[in-house]
Amino acid sequence: MREDLYHRLAVVSLRLPPLRERGEDVVVLAEHFLARACAEYGRPAKTLASDARAALCDQAWPGNVRELSNVMERVALLTDGARVTAAMLGLSETTAVTAAPEEPPSLNDAVSRLERGRLVEALEKADGNLSRAAALLGIPRNTLRYRLRRHELRPEGKKKSRPRERAPVADPDPDGEAVGREGDPRRPPEAVELLHSGRGLGKAR
Repeated sequence: MREDLYHRLAVVSLRLPPLRERGEDVVVLAEHFLARACAEYGRPAKTLASDARAALCDQAWPGNVRELSNVMERVALLTDGARVTAAMLGLSETTAVTAAPEEPPSLNDAVSRLERGRLVEALEKADGNLSRAAALLGIPRNTLRYRLRRHELRPEGKKKSRPRERAPVADPDPDGEAVGREGDPRRPPEAVELLHSGRGLGKAR
């Protein structure tokens, strides 16, 4: 499937938080599943003790809502008494919230990061030239412009170095001395004007 097809179809993205991030919702869902299981299997109604509620909130629930539903169904079938304690839940201590792994990024975020990285790489190889970058990516130039705007990227090519300014060159003097041009601090302007006009050379002769 082409990448641009996903972006055309992904109008609204919804993120459903995992069960371990939903706080007291775990207890509400557990009571719902427990009551439903008791009704379906014809078992007496059961309630959750305070320690069972705390244990449910401390659990990581890697299987999310489906795992919680299975636990409540097992409790309804295999336990006696009207009050369910933490020991009756049979939860594993290895899946506590403190040891829960970090949740991976969503598919939309992963695709966006991958696309941005490919755009930056193509721009660097093409030295900021949009036509060359579009050819490297195999997409039209207009599509490249659209994706650059979406990721807030701007093509930047190599900057041309400015030509270095040359220092003023002095005119040679017949006597071997450098004759400064106008504005040269080595000779006053009056002397430069006399030398170029020929005036003031009579005494030298």
